[in-house]
Amino acid sequence: MELHMRSEDDDPSSVTRRNCLRRGVELGSVGCALSTAGCLDSLGGSSVGSSTSRISEQEGSELSPDEFEAYVGDMQDRYGDGGPWGSGGADLDSKLSYRGAWTQQVHITEDGNPYQGDPDNLLVTSDNAVTLYEISGKVDTNGKQNFVVLLWSAARIPDEKRGGGPIEGTPVVNRIQPGIELEKFTEELLGYFPSKRRDGDTVPVAFPPPVSSDSSYPLHQGKVEPVAAETRVGEEGRYALEWSGEYDRRQTVIGVAEVRWDPEETYSFTWDVELAGGRSRLL
Repeated sequence: MELHMRSEDDDPSSVTRRNCLRRGVELGSVGCALSTAGCLDSLGGSSVGSSTSRISEQEGSELSPDEFEAYVGDMQDRYGDGGPWGSGGADLDSKLSYRGAWTQQVHITEDGNPYQGDPDNLLVTSDNAVTLYEISGKVDTNGKQNFVVLLWSAARIPDEKRGGGPIEGTPVVNRIQPGIELEKFTEELLGYFPSKRRDGDTVPVAFPPPVSSDSSYPLHQGKVEPVAAETRVGEEGRYALEWSGEYDRRQTVIGVAEVRWDPEETYSFTWDVELAGGRSRLL
């Protein structure tokens, strides 16, 4: 089990990338031209799309269990083992009780402007979900309940945009970064996974004890790791993880955070997603 407090393997050189976030309650996306480090062979750099949403129990905006099950089925059809539950599908540990889920899409456009529904202008797109589960029976001596926040983001290149000639270049995904931030001092972030850099062919999806899971998701290219500057355990804690690389198909990233708060109080946290991509000659 690798879900634990901050690892010494975390990369201290990671820096925050919130310059293009749009604060707000509604779910949406922003396409804005930013220059980021990468391997884009002089084709104008990478663009960033981002969205920030405030999740509150008072709003009642979560998906019903049936709606979320239908959403997960659609995403599994689209991403296979890279769906919201990874390769384990719906076979979640019985110790997890569903409390709510929220979904959104984030896009990057050809012209760098917000996506307006024109498929010809869509360069990179992503599906994203944050899901809250209660860990049954895991309560501290003060009556605070432990929960799991499951972060899932998957980016893809639209089929009609895959490929590209030597002049315009190939559309690629460069970075996927979902994260949460607790808003109340009575809310605590206890641990997170992954807690260090991951590469290889697959990444396991780990949960805090007593929850068990055999699930994983494919890592087609690049690496997955927590963002040190965006991660902090404790009261009003935060956690962000990042996939980075250069890939011209579909890639998923899944993170798990264990949090705790008084179940008699209404919870409130911020969920943000950043997506980076552009065109590359894929040297």
